[in-house]
Amino acid sequence: MEEYDQLLVLRNAVHVRRGLAGQLATGIGSGFGSRARSGAASGAATGAGTLAGAVDSGQRALLEASVARVAPRAAELVAWFYTRLFATRPYLRGLFPADMADQHDRLLAALLGLVADCDRPDILGPRLTRLGRDHRKYGVRTAHYAGVGETLIAALAHFSGTGWDAATEAAWLRLYTYAMTVMTEAADSADDEPPYWYATVVAHELRRPDLAVLGLRPAAPYRYTAGQYTTVESSRLARLWKPYSLATRPGAGNLLELHVRALEPGGLSEVLVHRTAVGDTLRLGPPLGDLTLPADPRAKLLLVAGGTGLAPIKALLQEAIRTPGITVIRLLLAGRDRDDLYDLDALGDLAARHRHVDIRPVVDGEPDALLDQVPDLAGHEIYVAGPPEMTRAVLTRLAELDVPPGQVHHDPYY
Repeated sequence: MEEYDQLLVLRNAVHVRRGLAGQLATGIGSGFGSRARSGAASGAATGAGTLAGAVDSGQRALLEASVARVAPRAAELVAWFYTRLFATRPYLRGLFPADMADQHDRLLAALLGLVADCDRPDILGPRLTRLGRDHRKYGVRTAHYAGVGETLIAALAHFSGTGWDAATEAAWLRLYTYAMTVMTEAADSADDEPPYWYATVVAHELRRPDLAVLGLRPAAPYRYTAGQYTTVESSRLARLWKPYSLATRPGAGNLLELHVRALEPGGLSEVLVHRTAVGDTLRLGPPLGDLTLPADPRAKLLLVAGGTGLAPIKALLQEAIRTPGITVIRLLLAGRDRDDLYDLDALGDLAARHRHVDIRPVVDGEPDALLDQVPDLAGHEIYVAGPPEMTRAVLTRLAELDVPPGQVHHDPYY
């Protein structure tokens, strides 16, 4: 078995940190071959030992070039990765859902996210920590990470062709070692919380033919921050977890609210909208996401929501109302028609009770024209959530208006 011996270094980095080096006798035992052996070993060892930063600027450039090189064949790469992973480690197949379409998208998103913030440990570290805790719900164990890493780097090498060299392999090994180390340590430190929460459906209201608002009551306290999202699994689609934002602020009697639109038949959203009823039980993963209010927010808050992107914005609105120092709260609620404004009554009640809340429905307008409703954006903390095309248009317009990036917040989930 000479195909993967280089990843012995990767797994060794984690086990040595935990005093488990003796277990490596039954470890991976195979690797990538000698063409990049010395460079990759050095990169992996350095990455595990220097957790203050995943990679340096030179390695970031190599990673970005590597992603650009395989991008035209990204779908093939992901399919190749999973085919090889399950062929070489069939015991991992049971951790994944029967329908792998969403998993393909998530792997691509994870790779892009890793590279985008690979030299920003202040951003990447906390995100990986949350992911490490979240992955416990799948039944992922520390030993699984090495096999995934071997297959991932083999896939990248295979689709890079002659563009793959020792330095590129070293950069990927270093980044993956960093990610694996942070995630496994986060999972190990999460013994004080369950890997998932059972939640009972206590309310189910169909607001339009394809959209429902669900009320959930977790069996145990569910601690999160306004603006975050959870992942949901139904027994009707085992092992298929999908993200949904929480539309309630924390502390609302341990009651959670989800806004779900069924975009296509057969998926989890369709199950939650049309085949879920009061009394049913769902499973929730740990909270995720960074779309939260800063510790010291600006006095003016602008919230821009479209579709079920209203869910995290509604939670932020409820939290902002109770946050000292925020004196102006504006919500731009976009919709193609009046039916899209499915929660307007509840929002109107909030505005009626709080004078500093201004809610403006915008129907059938161009997404990039939404901001015309607020001529002066200076001094605003701005949050955006909605359909991808709306989010992109609003973010592009904000950049054109020279709004400082630090004032603009959106969750990559949207």
